[in-house]
Amino acid sequence: RPLLAIRWIEQGRGPVPIEFKRLVMATIDDVKLRRAIDELVDAKSKGEEIDYGPTIPAISDFVNCEISRLQTAAEMRAAPPMTIDLNEFFRETLDLAWDGRKFT
Repeated sequence: RPLLAIRWIEQGRGPVPIEFKRLVMATIDDVKLRRAIDELVDAKSKGEEIDYGPTIPAISDFVNCEISRLQTAAEMRAAPPMTIDLNEFFRETLDLAWDGRKFT
């Protein structure tokens, strides 16, 4: 649910719905993944104990890919901006263009 909520927000859809089915339908295009989610929700609603069992490949793959994508995005946002280097380059270029006069 949290990964789907992030997708919902990234898509600019507004407040995340409480209804899980609506969240799935709006954020998951992959038919195989949707089917796996539906089967899992159905099993849970019937009271089946599935806390310990084999992983569901479609769901596990989705979770792993989303976590990796989000970690990469977070790392990119956390990287320091290049403005210091760009400002220095700009000043050096001005110095060269204006015959060595300093612009600091």
